[in-house]
Amino acid sequence: MPRKIKHVGNLTFQHKKQICEWRAAYPSLTQRDLAQKALWDLALV
Repeated sequence: MPRKIKHVGNLTFQHKKQICEWRAAYPSLTQRDLAQKALWDLALV
């Protein structure tokens, strides 16, 4: 049985920069929270 894909693809530099800005603005966000926010806000789904 083939493996399940765990990611949607590579992030662009702009996406990475946006995530860093979110992290700086909201230091209490966990990695999971940042990933979920990126999926929705950056339309990666």
